[in-house]
Amino acid sequence: MSIFTAIGRVLRFAGNEVLDVVTDVITRRADDDLVDITPEVDGDFQDLGALENLGQAQPQMTINITPEQQAGIDAIRERNAEILRNTIDVDQFLSDPTNEAEARAQAALELIRAGRLDEVLANNNLVDALTDGDGEAYIARHSTRRYDADADDDIVDADFEDIDIANAEEEARNAKGIEIALRVDPAFQNPQVKLDVEQLRVSGSTNSEIREYLRAVKREYADAGRPVSRAIDAKNTDQLRELYDRYDLPIPKTNAEAAAANLIIESARGVINIGPALRRNIDINYLKAHAPEDVYKKHGPTILEAKLAQQASGDLDVLSPPFASDYPSNSRGFRQRVAFYSAAQDAVENLKVKSGSYEKLKKLALKQSGVKAKEFEWSGADEAFEGRTDVTPEELAEYLQQNTDLIREEEKMAQGVMRSASSGGYDDGIDEFLDSPNGQDYIKNYLEMLEEGFKENFTYQTNMQDISSYVAADNFDALDEFAEKAGIDGVSNGRELAEKYPDGWVATDAYYNTGFEAKVFGSEEAAANWEWRDNIDSYEQQAREGAENNLNELRVFDPYDFNLTVYGSNAPVADPAELEYAGYFPSGGTDMTETRYVFDDPTGDLPEGYFKAGHFDDDENVVAHARTGQFPIATGGTAYHLGEAQSDVQQAARKAKSKGTAGPTRTREQELFKDNYDNVKDLFRQYVVGSENDLSHKIFGYGIGRTGMRFRDNPEALAEYKTIVADFLNSRNEARGRSPLFVKLQPEDITDNHSFFDIAKGDTTKLNVRLSEFAKYIQENKDKLPRPYTAWSNTHTALSPTIQKQSDELKKLEASGINVENTTVGAPMLESTDAWLDMVLRRQLNDAIASGADYLTLPNPQMVKDYTGGDFEGHRQFYGNIAPKNLMNIVKPADPTADFVPLRMVTGKQPEDVLGLPLTKDLMLGLRKMGMPKYVVPFGGVGLGTLGAVTEDEEMATGGGL
Repeated sequence: MSIFTAIGRVLRFAGNEVLDVVTDVITRRADDDLVDITPEVDGDFQDLGALENLGQAQPQMTINITPEQQAGIDAIRERNAEILRNTIDVDQFLSDPTNEAEARAQAALELIRAGRLDEVLANNNLVDALTDGDGEAYIARHSTRRYDADADDDIVDADFEDIDIANAEEEARNAKGIEIALRVDPAFQNPQVKLDVEQLRVSGSTNSEIREYLRAVKREYADAGRPVSRAIDAKNTDQLRELYDRYDLPIPKTNAEAAAANLIIESARGVINIGPALRRNIDINYLKAHAPEDVYKKHGPTILEAKLAQQASGDLDVLSPPFASDYPSNSRGFRQRVAFYSAAQDAVENLKVKSGSYEKLKKLALKQSGVKAKEFEWSGADEAFEGRTDVTPEELAEYLQQNTDLIREEEKMAQGVMRSASSGGYDDGIDEFLDSPNGQDYIKNYLEMLEEGFKENFTYQTNMQDISSYVAADNFDALDEFAEKAGIDGVSNGRELAEKYPDGWVATDAYYNTGFEAKVFGSEEAAANWEWRDNIDSYEQQAREGAENNLNELRVFDPYDFNLTVYGSNAPVADPAELEYAGYFPSGGTDMTETRYVFDDPTGDLPEGYFKAGHFDDDENVVAHARTGQFPIATGGTAYHLGEAQSDVQQAARKAKSKGTAGPTRTREQELFKDNYDNVKDLFRQYVVGSENDLSHKIFGYGIGRTGMRFRDNPEALAEYKTIVADFLNSRNEARGRSPLFVKLQPEDITDNHSFFDIAKGDTTKLNVRLSEFAKYIQENKDKLPRPYTAWSNTHTALSPTIQKQSDELKKLEASGINVENTTVGAPMLESTDAWLDMVLRRQLNDAIASGADYLTLPNPQMVKDYTGGDFEGHRQFYGNIAPKNLMNIVKPADPTADFVPLRMVTGKQPEDVLGLPLTKDLMLGLRKMGMPKYVVPFGGVGLGTLGAVTEDEEMATGGGL
């Protein structure tokens, strides 16, 4: 490649490509000619020279050519021109060029062939194409020369000698420039830089390569002086100090403090997805001390994360089950269920008045601790005693006793250990076992049993023949044939075969596909071994199938042995078909249970199914649901695991509120009003719409839902109907005093699928008015109208008082002032996330105590996401903060020493970190002494160590999620 090609490429490329070309091409020898590197290119290393700016608008790079070099260039160019002048007989068809030099040579040949040689010689780019060997070779392939141009080579070589001298001098100047830069440039004062340069020189690196290394050093030096936005980008401690100072953070002293500082900085930078990696192994105290309050509330550690950190640092003392000091040998009575009580009932029973108005007694009761107005409301007491002034405490207390069991539990339990989440998962369990090492051993044992049976019965099962039977039958012809096919040394006939193998056996191609030869075995054992090995694939398949059949029989007839063999435990296997969502829960647990908490209106005024949730097939009035199971703990003991808690109806209401499509939750009064209003409205609609359906049936034989079929089925009745309707509408318009200029409707103006319902646009009140007017019109013209119309009119007129009554009732309800527009479902415990969650936690805590488990555990958020999907951050807030906070609020009053511990729970898939509440004797006895309220709106939180208050966002957390 010539200097001209190099210069051309420098001018074409931009940015980084220019830098590569200049480094790679200009400063390196190519075909014995080097370009002189000018002072502009060499540059001052203080500003990285002009090469740092290549490809940018300013400054522009200039390449200066010395007079000696220019002379050489001119000589080369003249040589190329002479070649072109002597190029004749250009080919008619020129091959496609493969590179830039050939492309320019092709362009030159096309011009020469067209007689435009002057244009070629005037274009240096075309002349310079010959400097590249590819260009000159392309011209030689596609044309003829008048004489050999190599005669000028002596001149060119002489010119190149001058260029070489100039380039050598330039290399020396470059080396000197590098030495100066190493002495004076601050970026190169690290001794390691000078050592690296010396090593590059020893290894034979060129000045260009050394300069490229120094440019990289220069860039790193410049980067080290710039501010950074993340600690990971810092090159030195000064950058770190500036970064921490910018966010008012003290210099971290440990990796844990650095991780906490990084979380604070990332949050301040607006990073939305603060994942588990950023929260792992952080210093909680540093985070709490230096993070803004909102950052700590949102991104601070969950209770589980905090406990795991304490555990890792050795600051956490954990009791080991079975909590020996808690279990006296003579009693476990504290394992009894905790009794639930009505705070409202207790308060009323303690009133010191003989009687009074309901409102007065209620007001006095609400002054007592723990009593909630919602319990009075949803028990129906507000309606039962409305307006009464002679209510006694005994009467009210008796009512509350009978009507405050608002939530009913419905359970679906899969008893036994859940080995597989697949419905009818026994076969899945067997396959999984057979694929395991223990299962392979089981198959191997079965295979050995098959082999033993095969060899014992070989003589009865095989198709081989023993040689002695041929001898006994004097069938030496067959033995002769076997001997010939066997090809055994020293055996040429049947007698010799019988003599050599008196106890032998023969396998022939007829049965064993031996390749048209006979195989002879010296003994029955050798023959049996060969036949077994020859069919081993088939026997191995039989062994697996036999093992599987054997296990299936065990499962049916000996479940104890089956479970011990397949699962290593004699616990019965749970059937996932007993549950609706077994696949959304970890396997390996015992007695997996789906619990639904259903609101039963004690008064019966609110119907079953007045609201529905979306998870289960018959989710009527389900306030919340939970999924639980018992799992072993790696360090010992059993966990009663609350793997999911969710309120579908409250979640849907919360989403609607957040979108602005719904307002507050309905009160009981609003729910009763809505139920009554909906019933009256529906009845009114049934009467009115049913009346027009009756009209359609009498005329056409079917209701208004099939208006499109009229013309096809009964065109005569349709024509008559359109005539009557047009006349009715015209008379109606005249009665209303329409202008005489009003054009009367004609039958053809009435559509074939006409209905008064469509004209009223679904407005039942308007439809009723139209139908009543039509019935009156028919009555007035009954002598002129067909019988179906008059029959319908009579029926409708008879129903009019009933319809009017429903209409009046609707108007009365609409005028009541009770507004249910843009409201969401109301029911007990749906006031907030805390309300329903508190109810679920109290009941699950009670179930955990009764189960005999050592802990009540809550999942980690990733675990919930893995099994149920949903949003990780939502799960993190709910299961990491909200649920533990509420649970601790429940147990602390019963046992001030109660606290969470981090545990490793063993599931069928993998161990999981969970948050555990030890069910100690003190806690259980304290709960029994206190009891649990049936209805409670959670109170303010207790202290949670390093954790702060729950954020507002947490109130929007989903709580589980399918």
